[in-house]
Amino acid sequence: MGTVTLTVAVPLAIATLMYRRRAVVLYDQARERIAIVNADFQESLSGVREAQAFVHEETTKAQYRRLGHDYLVSRLQA
Repeated sequence: MGTVTLTVAVPLAIATLMYRRRAVVLYDQARERIAIVNADFQESLSGVREAQAFVHEETTKAQYRRLGHDYLVSRLQA
């Protein structure tokens, strides 16, 4: 009975360790990307008048969409 338990427990423990190593990296990446999204959003809010004055709205929207997409991809991978 003990050998049957070990044949399940050992591969499960190895798989868990491998998952945790990968998950830590991916979750760190996701946290970093959401911080970038938040910082960009804050800068965009503070620079709305400048963006409007120099007609940069579309550039700002495109950049925010790209950052948001990068964050989405990292969260889906995690």
